[in-house]
Amino acid sequence: ALIAFDSHDYEIPEVTTGGTQVTRELLIDTILAAQKDDGGWNLAESASFSDTDMTAMAVQALAPYYDSDPDVKEAVDRALAMLSRTQNPIGGYSSYGVANSESVAQVITALTALGIDPSTDSRFIKNGNTLINNLATYAEDGGGFRHIQDGGLDGMATEQGYYALAGWYRLRDGKTSLYDMSDVELDTAYENVEELIDAIGDPVTLDDEAKIKAARGAYEALSDEQKSMVDEEKLQKLEKAEETVSDLKVAKAEELIDAIGDPVRLSDEKAIGTARNYYNNALSDEERGRVSNYDRLTAAEAALQKLKNETPQGKTTSVTVTINGITYEVSEATKKAVEAMQAITDPSDPSDRLPEDFSELDPEKEKQILGAYRLYQALTDDEKLFATNYDEFYEDVLLKLGRNYHYDERTKTDARNNDDDILPWYIKLRVSDDMFTEKEIQKIAEVLGEDFNIHSLYRITFMDVFTGETFEASEPVNVRFPVYDTAGRRTYVFVYCHDDGSFEYIEGRVADGELVMDRTEFGRYGIADSSLTWEEIVSGGRKQNSSSGWIWLALSGAALIGLIIFFIIWKRRKDDEEEEEL
Repeated sequence: ALIAFDSHDYEIPEVTTGGTQVTRELLIDTILAAQKDDGGWNLAESASFSDTDMTAMAVQALAPYYDSDPDVKEAVDRALAMLSRTQNPIGGYSSYGVANSESVAQVITALTALGIDPSTDSRFIKNGNTLINNLATYAEDGGGFRHIQDGGLDGMATEQGYYALAGWYRLRDGKTSLYDMSDVELDTAYENVEELIDAIGDPVTLDDEAKIKAARGAYEALSDEQKSMVDEEKLQKLEKAEETVSDLKVAKAEELIDAIGDPVRLSDEKAIGTARNYYNNALSDEERGRVSNYDRLTAAEAALQKLKNETPQGKTTSVTVTINGITYEVSEATKKAVEAMQAITDPSDPSDRLPEDFSELDPEKEKQILGAYRLYQALTDDEKLFATNYDEFYEDVLLKLGRNYHYDERTKTDARNNDDDILPWYIKLRVSDDMFTEKEIQKIAEVLGEDFNIHSLYRITFMDVFTGETFEASEPVNVRFPVYDTAGRRTYVFVYCHDDGSFEYIEGRVADGELVMDRTEFGRYGIADSSLTWEEIVSGGRKQNSSSGWIWLALSGAALIGLIIFFIIWKRRKDDEEEEEL
């Protein structure tokens, strides 16, 4: 309400609530009264912790009064400290335990409303990562933003991401703020959509798919009023183009399947893989249902597997292969393995050499390395002797590939500090964002106390890259995470969520500037900190500790009653002895 009235200095209508006249002062006082002890705000008044989104929105509402109202300035400064403190090491934010783009967008909008540049202010740069950098990691090819890293194009995330960037651009260009924009004379957003539609080819081809998605994304980002401004004929052109490109994609899938040989031979493996990859990754569920010859693809895959099972490895006609200038007579299987390794270690095109940094390794090159390794592993011990000149391939290339598999660049989750017998090189670390429910957060608060903070929630798993199966560790795997700024809090805690809904609390330890845990079980892990000591957390928190006072009180009462009973018995015996003496 405050933002709405301030946007163009509107007068608040004569509205009363419970007999009280609504004023700007009342709205400001209401916001200030809801501020939490940690400096932020939450949607729920009963919540003991602050939420990034609600805090940033409150700051946006109070921004126009920052320079004129001392109480507002104090409240906003506390909120900025809280937002700086809870920013994660990669420059982003979480809400209810999950890192997301909307939280980042709200903080950008809040900072620009105050005239703070989120790309240069040191309070909001972590490990060289700014809010703008982090928001860009959620961008979708062709336009728009994802809600979470593993998600798809999301309407709300796109809306908030774009208006956050609009606020930032306006700040940098010296224009009025996002909720002012009095210097904007005409709303022409619909014209951009029409230009994107005009860029679509006629006739439509598969090359137009990216342009079509961009036009649709821009159109859906418009308000209802802006959508009504888009020329109806152009909108019909967009819808027709979407239908056409969908039909073309289905037709291409059918052509790729038809290109598979009949009968199927071992040489058809690439064609089968290409058809399967396009069917799985390029088509929507609705489009897959329209592929008329899909049964042929599944039959070809079954036939190829049968041929592989029936073809003996290393028992084919002898052929020759040249290794370091010397020609050997070997089996076809050996020749394939050696030439596959030669193509990687000594490619004919120097530009095709492996990069020094495997974090930049092309996915196709990765497949090439794994394929060569599979061929090598299928050889007999005698045949493997021909590959001994390629120690670099196994000792260097696979070591680098393994280190790349054991590190998640986006979240900085690191499992590289493990011996190969604990975590083999071909086991890949997978980290995806997850989120806690309100009920789960309340359960956690019962143990970690009122003053706690959840920094993130990840689903952590390990996968065998050859089989695609989940890796089950037989010995504890060392996993490391970036250290969060706890602003004086004492205890890091890992919250492990079991499949049955129960929680396990694990003490986080810091080593070499990283947060470390050693585990054999993996799944949902939250990273939190608490003002309680670990001993208090283990015993169930301060609430549970306070109950021990009642126990001591009960024991003291029981001891007092016992003492009274003893005194009564002693007195009676004393009286009896005195009567006998008389």
